[in-house]
Amino acid sequence: MSRIISTSVRFPERYYSQTMLAATLRRWFRSADLTFPDLDVIDQLFKNSMIEGRHFGLPLDDVFDPPGPGTAMTRATTEATELVVPLLRTLLEDVGLDPAAIAQVASATYLSSMPSLESRVLFRVPFAATTRRLPMFGQGCMAGAAALARTHDYLEGHPEDASVLFTVELSSIFWYGALQRDLSELDKQLGDNPSAYSDMVSNILTAALFSDGAAAAVMVGDEHPLADDGRPHPKVLATRSVQVPDSERLMGLDYVDTGLRCVLRPEVPAMIKAALPDAVEGFLAQQGLCIDDIGLWIVHPGGPKVLDAIQSFCGLSQSDLQLSYEVLADVGNISSATVLVMLDRVLAAPPPPAGTYGFLMAMGPGFATESVLLQW
Repeated sequence: MSRIISTSVRFPERYYSQTMLAATLRRWFRSADLTFPDLDVIDQLFKNSMIEGRHFGLPLDDVFDPPGPGTAMTRATTEATELVVPLLRTLLEDVGLDPAAIAQVASATYLSSMPSLESRVLFRVPFAATTRRLPMFGQGCMAGAAALARTHDYLEGHPEDASVLFTVELSSIFWYGALQRDLSELDKQLGDNPSAYSDMVSNILTAALFSDGAAAAVMVGDEHPLADDGRPHPKVLATRSVQVPDSERLMGLDYVDTGLRCVLRPEVPAMIKAALPDAVEGFLAQQGLCIDDIGLWIVHPGGPKVLDAIQSFCGLSQSDLQLSYEVLADVGNISSATVLVMLDRVLAAPPPPAGTYGFLMAMGPGFATESVLLQW
């Protein structure tokens, strides 16, 4: 087993209401003089997301005259690093650990960077030169759960070690040119390309859902001194990865000539239902448990339809997934960081009764799921 000792989160200072973001996108459509026939779909998608507001690391000032891809990526990478560095310093100070005592640092993000983000952070925070690096890219929304799982795997083999993992996303980069260029190009194809309309709607949905933020956790193995410091740290009992066959085109990022294009197909909720028997029931049965044994659900809120699918399959009430709905409303979908933001809220509250099982799960491109079984 491994233990989650502490978590921390950090958000950019800019916070925009969902209403303001929808109005900004509508204004851009009008300024670009596009032929897209139904601007009301913008308000509909933004409203149906159940999000009240989101943090943006990059300002909306340049929406109507966005920079090129290089400038956008440079600004996003810089902002991501500036979020993570103080986040990790605070996290380690709070638990009394010297950065040099950390054996491994894992990072999860969809920002493409070389050297990877944890390498950039290692130059700013005094980790040891021998610290192992575990960069994780390409897993989208499930990357935070995957980072917890892979860190647990490492600590199972190195029970005396302490590890740090962090997730950081700058989804506002889509508003920095990629969204506008792609919508403009797709708009030209309306009438000739039947899929152009659905691709434009997918772009609008991306603009309606994703937000910015960073979250991190300290985990230790069973033989580390912090494992038995008298506090009720959740233990990671087991993990599960599930890959759904023939689903690679349902969710992800495409690199197109105009920049990044987020792929979100309407079949995603149905695919989630296909993954859940193995990701939930099969996983729990392997541990001698069932759904009724779970006292705390930490489920990535990919969107209302995703939560509806999970709630229906598992026979849960909305109160069982209240944490998911609250985080979605407060900060939106922060992709990989979302489950750690949720876990941070759980750890900040009074601990559940000893012995309580928690189920942490996220879904992402592949199509795949990552599940983590916790116990207090």
